[in-house]
Amino acid sequence: MPDLLPRRPCHPALSFLLAALSLHAFSALTAWAMPTASPDLPADTRQGYEKVAREILCYCGCARQSIYDCTCGTAHELRDRIEGELKAGKTPEDIIAGFVREHGEQVRVVPPARGFNRLAWIGPGIAILLGAVVVLWVLLRWSSPGSAGAELRPVPSEAEEQRDEAYRRRLARDLSSLEP
Repeated sequence: MPDLLPRRPCHPALSFLLAALSLHAFSALTAWAMPTASPDLPADTRQGYEKVAREILCYCGCARQSIYDCTCGTAHELRDRIEGELKAGKTPEDIIAGFVREHGEQVRVVPPARGFNRLAWIGPGIAILLGAVVVLWVLLRWSSPGSAGAELRPVPSEAEEQRDEAYRRRLARDLSSLEP
């Protein structure tokens, strides 16, 4: 059956936008469809589950997300493991400590504020303050009266003055000969 309307290719930017929106909608639906915890968990167990799942990173490698937020199969297995350990009577702190023992401190979403990790907490603030001080110093230096630059030009020597004067006379003579 022939097409009644001629087909034109879609603009590449529109194609990209549609693909990105489709991917975003699919990932949102996937995240919505992933169960966070069993619906039959008691409220206190569910709170412990959420505390652990939000504090531990998924180590699947696809994104740096918490177990609670990640939608991959590894995160689903880890959620089942957390739920099983909570049902077995472990506290959320015990489960978190177990993950830290297995994988190190980097398994936490947020590093604890102690020891060398404090640099991660105060380092950005120090960097911002140092940057502001440098910018302020540069601005003050540029705006100070002594930095106008006029007095920094070298004084021409006598020979340079004579050469420049001879050039000016020759230029004036040549320009006057061109005028009608």
